[in-house]
Amino acid sequence: MTTVTRRWTRTALLARLRASDAIDRDTLLTPRERAECRVELFRIASDVDAGRLDSVEAEERFSRLSGLLLVA
Repeated sequence: MTTVTRRWTRTALLARLRASDAIDRDTLLTPRERAECRVELFRIASDVDAGRLDSVEAEERFSRLSGLLLVA
């Protein structure tokens, strides 16, 4: 029997969406930098899904990632 645990909170999901949007809207990223940011976004999400990161830590990392990007 498999047990499913919900590790995502509403605020963590919103932070993830903001980070994804910031990556898409950043005006100064090269394609390589955009890909690196996208990989980091997926790493954070994967860590939450695997239980290596809780939603509070994920929210902080997503917010930090968003803060590094310049959105015009």
